[in-house]
Amino acid sequence: MLHGLLYLFQVAFSYPWLIVVFVFQVWMFIHAVRQGEWLWAFFIIIGSGFAALCYFFFVYRGSVSATRGFELPGDQKRRRIKELEAQIHHLDKPHHYFQLGDIYFQQGKLDKAETCYRASLERDPQDIDTRAHLGQCLLRSKRPSEARPLLEGVIAENPKHDYGYSLMALAEP
Repeated sequence: MLHGLLYLFQVAFSYPWLIVVFVFQVWMFIHAVRQGEWLWAFFIIIGSGFAALCYFFFVYRGSVSATRGFELPGDQKRRRIKELEAQIHHLDKPHHYFQLGDIYFQQGKLDKAETCYRASLERDPQDIDTRAHLGQCLLRSKRPSEARPLLEGVIAENPKHDYGYSLMALAEP
């Protein structure tokens, strides 16, 4: 037993790339087990470093991030804003204005968000979500007197709207 262990260390230090392959295999095996990829884990254990390499390229790289490659912060939102602006230009649907208003609201651009919410309400004045979000936008803009009728109408229609956030917004000022 001791002789076999010594032989293993001798081989490992004679070929250092084997250590790298082994560490890579263990890394991919642990990832496969954590992700529940049992078939891949089996092949990584019985296979050589080739199975771990295949797992890395076919499974691991795709699961690390929802988007591939490097992206600047906010790039996803800028892309979504351009996409929504194009849809508004071509289709002029109220839910596109609403979604654009939500993005601006999250960014803290309350004037732009208010403009989008009001444009959405012009196209669909009965939309409860748009009225609630416009009311919250007006609250954040320090205009509670304008927000109150909107939020009261939403609460009268559905007291549990947006999991109670609309009710909490009404209680805020």
